[in-house]
Amino acid sequence: LSRENEAHQTLGNVVSFAENSWKVNWT
Repeated sequence: LSRENEAHQTLGNVVSFAENSWKVNWT
């Protein structure tokens, strides 16, 4: 459960980073 939660958190960080990069590229 701990690993799964950690993986989910990491995935969320990657998605957030991708969204920020996308916004910066379109600004």
